[in-house]
Amino acid sequence: MTILKYFDSKIPRNAFLEYLKVKLKSKIANNKKTDKALIINVTSPEIYHRYLYGLLKFFSLEGYTIYFPSFNFDYFKKKVHSRFKPAWNYHQLIYHEGLISFDAVPEKTKNIFELNDANLSPDYFTPYFKNCFSEKNSFHIPIGMHPKFYSENHWDQKVKESTDIKKSIFMVGNFRKDFYSDFSSKPFQSIGRIEVFQHLKNENMIKEINSLSKFYDFLDGREDMACVILNSKKNHIEIGELRKVISRFYFYLALPGAVMPFSHNIIEALSVGSILIIHKEYAKMMSPELEHLKNAIIYDDLPDLTNKINLAYGLREEELLNLRRNAKEYYDLHLTPKAVVNKIINGNYDIMYLLAEHHSVEILEKNLDKAD
Repeated sequence: MTILKYFDSKIPRNAFLEYLKVKLKSKIANNKKTDKALIINVTSPEIYHRYLYGLLKFFSLEGYTIYFPSFNFDYFKKKVHSRFKPAWNYHQLIYHEGLISFDAVPEKTKNIFELNDANLSPDYFTPYFKNCFSEKNSFHIPIGMHPKFYSENHWDQKVKESTDIKKSIFMVGNFRKDFYSDFSSKPFQSIGRIEVFQHLKNENMIKEINSLSKFYDFLDGREDMACVILNSKKNHIEIGELRKVISRFYFYLALPGAVMPFSHNIIEALSVGSILIIHKEYAKMMSPELEHLKNAIIYDDLPDLTNKINLAYGLREEELLNLRRNAKEYYDLHLTPKAVVNKIINGNYDIMYLLAEHHSVEILEKNLDKAD
């Protein structure tokens, strides 16, 4: 097939130019091949969105060259260029960073691992609802931080341990009602972030802070034992500063995403030892499960959230430090790129589940309908 074919009048020229840029970035990024290879042999890898980027980034950080044998212009045009054009879609970082090599795997490569349709599934949630962990030797690949942490290399920046840690609760995120109110219609038994926020507001448990300057005044001041929730759209903290800010609080309020319990902010919090205050279903979905008063504070419902917040405020310094150490240890053992890749490579799993966000939720809803 000649290059001229790609300039057929029916084919958008900008798509082919983007494809050439992707190929060039790949060639530059993969100039030196390693002796460890990850082969992507999945029919529709694009369904995994940002979570595929996170997984491939983890392998790249651990020294793997990533090969995608079936990648060509037709795939790029149909599955990447047209589907992932918006700048906010982090799946495209796979191609913008040149994470994938389009060459053949060198014969001298010693360690080869393949992801394919047989060992990778987007059906992330059904095992939780059907309690079928024992039916297969399986692994739920954990989520990571926000993709920008890895793309901009903030994920492992050293955060200096503060001598002035607030015995307060922190959370920063989006609270758009048109985006997050749909959570209550999903089959999860957790509680949506809009409902949690309204409950805490009704209980007069939220400290009102309307600007970043007032937030930093609070952070550096003497006031303590408060619940501080920032709307990220109104008070944006730069991603390079966020883990440092989170580390100044003993507690982080873990609120669900838009359509599922998981949200990247819990990984960012655990990475600096911030103690999650988290709903019991959300805690159970972590792999392994989080444990109450060992590495998290777990609540059952909204009234119990009030109780657990008061419990948190009453913890002794020794208890706080122990919880903080355990939270950081949980991250180190289970959530770093090294930990995740090692588990995948050495686990000999029959099946691994990777989040596909809305798609994973839709699969769960269909499976539950069939069960009824």
